[in-house]
Amino acid sequence: MKPDYLSLSRLIPDKYYPEKNGLFTGNCRPDFAYSACNKMKNICLRPFERRDFARLIAWIDNEQLLYQFAGPVFQYPLNNFQLEQYLAESSRFPYVVMDCISGKPLGHAEIYRLSATRGKLCRLLIADPGQRGRGLGQELVGELVRICREEFGFHQIELNVYDWNLPAIHCYEKAGFVRNPLKSSILSKSGETWRSVNMTLAFRDQAEGQ
Repeated sequence: MKPDYLSLSRLIPDKYYPEKNGLFTGNCRPDFAYSACNKMKNICLRPFERRDFARLIAWIDNEQLLYQFAGPVFQYPLNNFQLEQYLAESSRFPYVVMDCISGKPLGHAEIYRLSATRGKLCRLLIADPGQRGRGLGQELVGELVRICREEFGFHQIELNVYDWNLPAIHCYEKAGFVRNPLKSSILSKSGETWRSVNMTLAFRDQAEGQ
């Protein structure tokens, strides 16, 4: 069962909901949303909803970017039907990345529940090129790690990243992820071959407490 989320719209200030119209259908824990908006320096997260579909589709405006963002999960062009299926999957917890000051949407992120003790970070995106270089990616990864550890209670999390995406790899290493040499994959797209590197982060105290 997904964590309760219905009280989120009462906890997050209205400025993060410029088109707010009552309770939303999301999938994020209330205590997470509250702490994210109050403790993070630059960004906060809110659940990704149907009203966010058009924005994400506009951000992912070419096939290569979609493949970099989602691998084989989506097919180009991205559309509402695919996003409806995506949102309906009970193991997915997608978020909109917001600017905490202006309430402007900046990107997308997802936590995927692999099991009761294992999770995965997926589809991380800071969409506005003008916002890159501010350390937002590092801040986003740090908050997602916190959610996985404190809210979901995962013992271990993982992610996949293409080997040519060195800035992202450095960001993940800085957050504590290490490469897993036993797990990698090769993907072919439009005549190009991309190698996906798996990285993991174990929360030793979580596992030892069981």
